[in-house]
Amino acid sequence: VEMNYTTNFALLHHKQSRILDYWKKFKNVSVSARLDDSGPRAEYLRKGTVWSTIIKNRGMMIRECPDTYFEITPTISVYNVFHFPEFHLDWIEKGLLPAGNIRLNVLTHQAFMSVRILPLEMKLMVKEKWETYLKKIQTYAWDRGINTWKIDSGYQSLINFMMGGDDTHLIGEFFKRVNQVDKHRNENLFDFYPELKPLWVYHKSGMSGLVK
Repeated sequence: VEMNYTTNFALLHHKQSRILDYWKKFKNVSVSARLDDSGPRAEYLRKGTVWSTIIKNRGMMIRECPDTYFEITPTISVYNVFHFPEFHLDWIEKGLLPAGNIRLNVLTHQAFMSVRILPLEMKLMVKEKWETYLKKIQTYAWDRGINTWKIDSGYQSLINFMMGGDDTHLIGEFFKRVNQVDKHRNENLFDFYPELKPLWVYHKSGMSGLVK
């Protein structure tokens, strides 16, 4: 019997039942956690997330089900593209994520949230950061005899997709959505993702060619 889960990893129990108690009884259990970012950023990006609970759940899983396969399946968008490599390396170094256990997804829909809306200067900053962190992760993994082909292909796919198109004309749509969501939640994007302030400046300067 094989059991495969795709989960936001926020809840490991239902009433009096604990999923960990079931996992212990099976040899082939795979858990794919949709974790896109860490801390307050994760709580903003996937509303309802409590990051301390994510950390607690992962710790319990490691202690009680050490042989259960665990990976993260992040979706990379304009929101988290600047910070994700830091989160990724941090979890690897803390022993929360085996170095090679990642399936990276690149957001393509809705297009106004994709990394292709970034202007070239910001894209080059992202590219440099992802390549720098990839080397750090490779060094960590290679020192421990871990194959990094999933990481290599995932990181390169993101870079290739980002550099393969120009959707700066959609920046206005992105901030329209941000304003609607922030107003509803009484939040502010830049409190969580200050690295996106230059994108707002770019938009307001008129360089995106959009009607304000």
